[in-house]
Amino acid sequence: MKRQATFLYQPLFSQSLARRMVLFSLLSLPLITMAESKIIRHASDRFEIRLHSAGRDSLRLLQVTDLHLGHTERVLKDVSTFRRIQALVEQQNPDAVIITGDCFTGDSSLNRMTLAYVPHIFDQWQCPWLLVFGNHDPEGGRSRDSLYAAVQRSRWGVLGCHQPAADQTAYDYQVILAEASRPGPAWEIYAFDSGSEPGSKKISASSLAWYKRRSVESRILAGKTVPALAVFHIPLKQFHELAEEGVQGVKKEPVCFEEDDGLALATFADQGNVRACFCGHDHYNTYYGRHHSGILLAYGYISGESTRWAWPTGGRLIALPLEGDEIQLYTVLPH
Repeated sequence: MKRQATFLYQPLFSQSLARRMVLFSLLSLPLITMAESKIIRHASDRFEIRLHSAGRDSLRLLQVTDLHLGHTERVLKDVSTFRRIQALVEQQNPDAVIITGDCFTGDSSLNRMTLAYVPHIFDQWQCPWLLVFGNHDPEGGRSRDSLYAAVQRSRWGVLGCHQPAADQTAYDYQVILAEASRPGPAWEIYAFDSGSEPGSKKISASSLAWYKRRSVESRILAGKTVPALAVFHIPLKQFHELAEEGVQGVKKEPVCFEEDDGLALATFADQGNVRACFCGHDHYNTYYGRHHSGILLAYGYISGESTRWAWPTGGRLIALPLEGDEIQLYTVLPH
């Protein structure tokens, strides 16, 4: 007797099942024990992280990008993303993790839950993690304000803001990296919101004005030019130009620099402190190279398992020397 099959369309996971699966992932991820770092908040847009490099000659940052967490039908993919990044943190022992945007997907059905559990999972890394907004992060009913509030409840999360005008909030911030055994700042990070709405998909003029003010203040406080990184989600226009000149890594899609007009990189070069820029956004570009301005331009490496056609996901390890400013980059995959 032949069996008769009845096919009914339904979502792969109900929301209640998705919640249970996420809770299971929370409980089953092991806690990582790492050297204690100290995060100091000097202002809403200015942080200091005091690190213990344990005798190393460089600071180690792990860049992950485009996680796209929170899609209702891809919960198992999210669990895999968490596990793979956790493995990278265990294996690479970074001093801090930088998430260069699109941490969340635009799906709205799991919004409140993802905002609740994701920072808790990231905190299990037991090291500072920095977040910059991507174009998808404020979608699906989320707002920048709600994301900011979620990060503020985290022990290890860093996300800052400033007010370019009385009725405006911009989510750009500065992070000073200091090595505990050495005086003064070793490096700085300038983190930018590169926008999400048509007409604002670039680092804005007001954000660049903020960066210039903070750079001047940094030189005065430190008595020198502190080498810096700029991190953001949407690539700069010059990433397209760089691809034509020869680079290391892979270019598998056009550079989607959205509305960038080239002003950001020119401003960084004019200030003379930014040594490298790191971005995400284009999932299948991993290349990097030195622009004729002298600034290193580098894509991250896709980290989200739920992204379409994801190759083996991983991250970008960034080694910042404590002496000199020759940055070393590595593509890292969990093993």
